[in-house]
Amino acid sequence: MTIVRVCSLWFELPYLQGDWPSLNDRERPRTATATATVVGGNQSLGSSEAAKVGGMLLTLTGSSCSGKTTLAHALGTRLHGLVVHDHDEIGVPEDADTQWRHRTTELWIGRALEYQSRGLDLLLTGQSPLGEILASPSAPLLDGIAVCLVDVADNERRRRLSSRDGDKWSPAVVDAFVGWSTWHRGHAEDPRYRPDVIVDGGWPDMSWDRWSAWTKDDPRWETHLLDTTGRSIAQSVDDLEQWVTEQRSACRSGRLALSNGWWVTARDSPGTA
Repeated sequence: MTIVRVCSLWFELPYLQGDWPSLNDRERPRTATATATVVGGNQSLGSSEAAKVGGMLLTLTGSSCSGKTTLAHALGTRLHGLVVHDHDEIGVPEDADTQWRHRTTELWIGRALEYQSRGLDLLLTGQSPLGEILASPSAPLLDGIAVCLVDVADNERRRRLSSRDGDKWSPAVVDAFVGWSTWHRGHAEDPRYRPDVIVDGGWPDMSWDRWSAWTKDDPRWETHLLDTTGRSIAQSVDDLEQWVTEQRSACRSGRLALSNGWWVTARDSPGTA
């Protein structure tokens, strides 16, 4: 269990061991010189081809039961050169807290950099919002970053939690899930919305000043919203595929706001204070 502060209240919020299936069996050799067999048609990329196409980190974030893992699994079978992982698949300790999430996110960014060297994109599901990704120590080394908030209406989230887990969660914990989703929406819209929720008690190595002066008008502060309420899995996967395709294209063509050098121009870009 860990303690998460949402809307000025403290809730006990578990980090959901087993909430997402492990995807380790969908990954193949990781060395830059090896041929990598990747989800999405089992396409193989040698090192020379990988050097031509680059690589980026795409993340699906949000509170539990929004559909992140279901969508990621389905999308991984459609797109070439895309590796799918979940943040928690490496194991969640009993005392998992905000610092643990920050450190683990940095570990996954390191993995994304390994894939990047091989010309592969990493699609990572988890609960780390845009601000945590950007503040991670190694984030500036990524060729591109794109974040999608997979969301669902509060009543539907409650229904899915009950359907999936029965009476496993107390009403207070269910409220915490919903409160965490409310915070995610505010953070996705505005970097100045309650940053203390992720900053206070965080990992000391995080560099929050990379974006702490930004406003919601800064073009780099962009989290795509994918609302799965009332939509079939097939419809939502189609929506996600379109977003991933657009982000990959923007990264390859140099149009992605969160591409190389995004942190250098922080003080000079419009919309910053």
